[in-house]
Amino acid sequence: MDNFKMNFGSYKHSTGEYYLSNVRMGLLVAMFSIGCAIGGLIFAQLADRIGRRLAIVIVVLVYMIGAIIQISSSHKWYQYFVGKIIYGLGAGGCSVLCPMLLSEIAPKDLRGGLISLYQLNMTFGIFLGYCSVYGTRKYDNTAQWRVPLGLCFLWALIIIIGMLLVPESPRYLIERENMRKHVLPLPRSTRFRQKIHGYMERQKQLLLVYLPKGS
Repeated sequence: MDNFKMNFGSYKHSTGEYYLSNVRMGLLVAMFSIGCAIGGLIFAQLADRIGRRLAIVIVVLVYMIGAIIQISSSHKWYQYFVGKIIYGLGAGGCSVLCPMLLSEIAPKDLRGGLISLYQLNMTFGIFLGYCSVYGTRKYDNTAQWRVPLGLCFLWALIIIIGMLLVPESPRYLIERENMRKHVLPLPRSTRFRQKIHGYMERQKQLLLVYLPKGS
């Protein structure tokens, strides 16, 4: 991406070209992964406090803020650097919370397949990212790298809308002892209304084993 190098790189007089130093390139790439690791640790705790659905919406908003900071960057590589970290925080949170919610609302006979489908979609998303970069390679302005970043908002909005359509995790509601709300989402997610009470009891027993005593 020549325009990206022109905006965030350095000019080499001997060749008359813009370039990204190894240090700068390494930082821009590594900070996303570091942000993912930190986001996964931070937002996993948030899901236990406010619920899986709301936590996912929050991490997606963080993801969008990171994308906005990157898109609005112009000739300031450190601004893009900060945006990349925030971007990673949101992506890391999603990579933890989305499989968590899927595993807790899916029927047991579909649970493994749905979690695998999540990872497959992640890989497919990476492929689409490469395709978007390839499609803008001939642009000679900032659209060369801003358009691929802007497309991230489409997937973020799909996730936010999707959170309005899925139930809250029964496990989270049991932990909060919110049994009245728990009864409503569970049948819709499992489609086994006659087994709801047995499911609740099994979840309670599991929580008694794993939760710290006195909590």
